[in-house]
Amino acid sequence: MSRAAFSGLSRGVGEPAPQFLGQEMVHASRDMQLALLMGRYQVLRPLGAGGMGTLFLARDLRFEHRLVALKENLNRSPAAQAQFRLEAEVLATLRHAHLPAVTDHFVTPDGRQFLVMDYVEGEDLEALVRSRGPQPERQVLAWGLQVLDALEYLHGQKPPIIHRDVKPANIRITPEGKAVLVDFGIAKYMVTGHYTATAAARVGSPGYAPLEQYTGMGSTDRRTDLYSLGATLYFALTGRTPPEAPFLASGHALTPPRQLNPAISLRTEKAILRAMEQRPEARPQSAAEMRAMLTEGSRPRQWYFLAATVGMVLIAFTLIAAVFSFTYYTRRAKQPPAVGTPVPSSTTWVVLQVGPATGTPLPTDTVPPGHPTSTPLPTDTVPPGHPTSTPRPTSTPKTTPSPTETTSPIPAGQPRLISPEAGTTTGNPVSFRWEGRLSPGQAYRVVAYHPQSGEQVTSPQIMDSRWETHLPAARFGEWRWYVEVVEGGRTIARSAEGMFWFEPVRVEPGTPPTPTPTPAPRE
Repeated sequence: MSRAAFSGLSRGVGEPAPQFLGQEMVHASRDMQLALLMGRYQVLRPLGAGGMGTLFLARDLRFEHRLVALKENLNRSPAAQAQFRLEAEVLATLRHAHLPAVTDHFVTPDGRQFLVMDYVEGEDLEALVRSRGPQPERQVLAWGLQVLDALEYLHGQKPPIIHRDVKPANIRITPEGKAVLVDFGIAKYMVTGHYTATAAARVGSPGYAPLEQYTGMGSTDRRTDLYSLGATLYFALTGRTPPEAPFLASGHALTPPRQLNPAISLRTEKAILRAMEQRPEARPQSAAEMRAMLTEGSRPRQWYFLAATVGMVLIAFTLIAAVFSFTYYTRRAKQPPAVGTPVPSSTTWVVLQVGPATGTPLPTDTVPPGHPTSTPLPTDTVPPGHPTSTPRPTSTPKTTPSPTETTSPIPAGQPRLISPEAGTTTGNPVSFRWEGRLSPGQAYRVVAYHPQSGEQVTSPQIMDSRWETHLPAARFGEWRWYVEVVEGGRTIARSAEGMFWFEPVRVEPGTPPTPTPTPAPRE
């Protein structure tokens, strides 16, 4: 439909053509720039034109930094002026988060009508889509639901207020991302039992006005605004302006939004197509019904995704905790216990006792059958005429009993020492015995060392729990020992340390062994 044809439909019978069409609008806008209206509003520049008026940006001189939007209504008939005053009074009482506040209205001496509204900073939805392309469905629905809230508020007034010019250019997106429905220039009351005037009804914007606004064959009511909002969502999601209602009413089908943008959900497409039905009774009958169509099934899906996200987080946390625990205990099992610090030479010894402590003295070491026993040192006989030497005091280790310990089962892979027991004295050969469990591929290795000299004796890798060897005779006194579990050439576990006293048999070179003296009979 041509612009001339549309302008003809937009006027009532006998009405003059609006003066804002063509070049006259440009001249009128230039004439308004820097004009001072009512001695208060300084016009700065035009913001846009459409419908039945022009919108200007102005500064309120009563407040230094306050900017306002002036909406001029170009219908100057006496009936239109009376309706304008009545509706401006009501619009000034409206307060909603997604509507601009109407703060003033006036008629100039030459009959020009102006509505004063808060200036909403930001970018209108039409310019945003033109510059950035179709917007994501989630964002468009968020803006659409905010506009629905504003329409539900207007439609809930008594009598209801019908905006009648809902379109992308009249939805401002603030820097905070909030949608605000602006431009009340052609808003009208819907009085029960009465239709709006034919001339007033024939307004709107091509592509966004329903058929009743073109023909006047019916009232403009709540469903008029819902048709316009459906067309606005169509544009925001596809980037394409919908065909005009008369074109669609002549039998041409509306291209489904999903054919233009496959990312749109079936639920949203169904709601848009229902809102843009040509017959008002086929559209949603209220803003609440349209909101339900746009959000139907979205809340359960949101809960589903929320539950799935929480479940995945819990599973990930459990796996991380399991890996951490496994790594920690594995490293702890493979780490050998710290080697004790050698005790300095002294007449007093602190002995680490292996095995359960009791109040009875430790039993003497039993030599296994088949092994030679150590002969006590013979008593030296001093020849007559030789001075006797004072024997050196024998340093006797003093054992400090440890608290009673509870015997626990042998940990897998960790040996437990049996003999030589702590605090016992032994001579060559020394028989080391322990108990433990080996896994396939593992072996034992015995390590004995002399703390004072640092000399060390190490066994080869053996599978048995017993090893016998000769210690260096010159390294008598305290010895310490432990058993390692070896796998693949590295130590993976080791026992606690044991301590014993080593006293080898000393024989002078070339001197036959002295038999043990027989005690003389008592007289």
